[in-house]
Amino acid sequence: MSGLEKMRAAGERAQRNRAERATVSAPEAAVPTHAPFGAAGTTPEERAARREASAGAMEQIAASEKGDQPRRRRGPGGGHGHGPGRMMPGAKAKDFKGTMKRMIRFMSRFKVALVIVFLFAIGSTVFNIVGPKVLSQATTELFNGIAAKIAGTGGINYDAVAGILIATLALYLVSAACSFVQGWMMSAVSQRTCYQMRRDIAEKIDRMPMGDLAGTVLLLVQANPKMDIRLDVRVNENSYSFDTREVRQVLGDDVPLDLPEVSAWMQENLTEGIEALHGGM
Repeated sequence: MSGLEKMRAAGERAQRNRAERATVSAPEAAVPTHAPFGAAGTTPEERAARREASAGAMEQIAASEKGDQPRRRRGPGGGHGHGPGRMMPGAKAKDFKGTMKRMIRFMSRFKVALVIVFLFAIGSTVFNIVGPKVLSQATTELFNGIAAKIAGTGGINYDAVAGILIATLALYLVSAACSFVQGWMMSAVSQRTCYQMRRDIAEKIDRMPMGDLAGTVLLLVQANPKMDIRLDVRVNENSYSFDTREVRQVLGDDVPLDLPEVSAWMQENLTEGIEALHGGM
């Protein structure tokens, strides 16, 4: 059966179903399943049982109002479990390893800058560690000079102490410079990363999700049955087209496109047409 014949058959089934639904008479009034206590047709035993059930329910309600039921646990902030004092647990990543892998791939564009930051971080740490050791040599030189002066064999070598202090100052200056460069480059990398992620989100959030293209088009047709919707898909040299105006020409304007039979045919037609473009995938 060709696609045109399937479309006409779906339209005929939809018209028949509409006619059958229109000819069905209104259902009879439903009989109440629960009769009042003194309703006609009930035995004294049934009325007594209903009164006992009602009395039991009233006793349960009165007991709950008096506070016989256990009270709800209060939150850490003094409020009830759903109050503003409740501390909400932190959200956990569903796939932490996958998220980290995607993040590393995303930041691979800054790998040169990250390598430089890593080297400067190592330099800053090394100079901070070496600085106190060099400064300790100045303390040793002062102690030896004072000891020699007391013993009368010499004095403090101020030139050596000055050279040690200048070397220590140079080490701390180089460490500060490495720390500054590291912070400056890392700040630039973080700002560019945040900017790129925000731009990607802004570009994606304005695009309609097209993962299930057939389902998306069918949803648009069902939500707007009177709107003209056209879909054109092209893969390499193959193309597929779907137009609701052509469907209306075959079915007629009196058959709505949101009927279940018509929707089922459109779902089948859209799925087969789009899958044919991708080689039946």
